[in-house]
Amino acid sequence: MLDQDRPTPQTETATANGLRLATEGYVAEAGASSAARAQHSSGPRTSDVVEDATEPTRQQRSRLWPLLRDLAETFVLAVLIFAALRFAVQNTIVQGDSMEPNLTHGQRLLVNKLAFRWHQPQRGDVVVFHGPDGHDRDLIKRVVALPGEEIEIRDGTVYINGRPMDEPWGRIPDHTAFPAYLVPPDHVFVLGDNRPNSNDSRTWGAALPLSRIVGQAWLSIWPADRLGQVNKGNSAAASEVPSG
Repeated sequence: MLDQDRPTPQTETATANGLRLATEGYVAEAGASSAARAQHSSGPRTSDVVEDATEPTRQQRSRLWPLLRDLAETFVLAVLIFAALRFAVQNTIVQGDSMEPNLTHGQRLLVNKLAFRWHQPQRGDVVVFHGPDGHDRDLIKRVVALPGEEIEIRDGTVYINGRPMDEPWGRIPDHTAFPAYLVPPDHVFVLGDNRPNSNDSRTWGAALPLSRIVGQAWLSIWPADRLGQVNKGNSAAASEVPSG
């Protein structure tokens, strides 16, 4: 019986081979596990990848916000400047030839809408105003007589308070007449420089209310050869009209 329980050489060889294979499998598995752990520990984590991807977006936003703010401020400033200019200045195109030789048809002017906010028009001022009843557009004429003055026109010559008025701004004369007329308070008497072809206070038979004046023709901007301040003539000479 004892002899039968003793292992034979073949059995010992098989057992040794099995132990060797088991040991090699364990070592291989252990190596694979170690390699996996090393790769996991050395590779980028998911959270690190997400954080790196969002970092450029934050930088872009930090650069974009000042740009948007500057654009918004520039836009608001431009709107305010445009509104202020629209309130103070009006672009006007001369229609017709009633103000020749000083203003011609198609000439572009800037009108100062604030010119008479603190003082009344002066003699020689070229004014833009809402036409009298029956006119559906603005007109442009020159102030020749002021409130409280008596104006009369004889053979084309303008008389203020009985004395002939000097007109240094230049005009196209005619030979019309207009009876003596006392300009009411808060009114002015206006004439076109082209006297034979002008619809003005002579035609209406009355002075122009100050309330209808839009502003003073200030600057000619087109055509280029007429660029400059609108001709008022020698304002000092024009204002020196004897009162007696």
